[in-house]
Amino acid sequence: MLGIVDQAFESLFFGSGMILGLLLIIILVLSIASKWKWGNIFVLPIIILMAMEYASRLNQTGEYKHFWGMIICFLVTIFIVCYTVYSAVKHD
Repeated sequence: MLGIVDQAFESLFFGSGMILGLLLIIILVLSIASKWKWGNIFVLPIIILMAMEYASRLNQTGEYKHFWGMIICFLVTIFIVCYTVYSAVKHD
């Protein structure tokens, strides 16, 4: 049973459904970051680890779809950091 779940997540984030998986994660991250004050702190490590995983898979396989996943994750990370700074400055 666990192998089926692992295979589903593998195909969702690194296989043919990578764009859909990234869109779902981005929507979830942005909604958590905008609704909850401390949500940025909790979702930032997840996005950074996903970008690092895409970078390691790019080195292993050489497929450019992992390059785009890495770039998208790093851009979302930059957005989260900027949004955190903006919300901290705005509330002070």
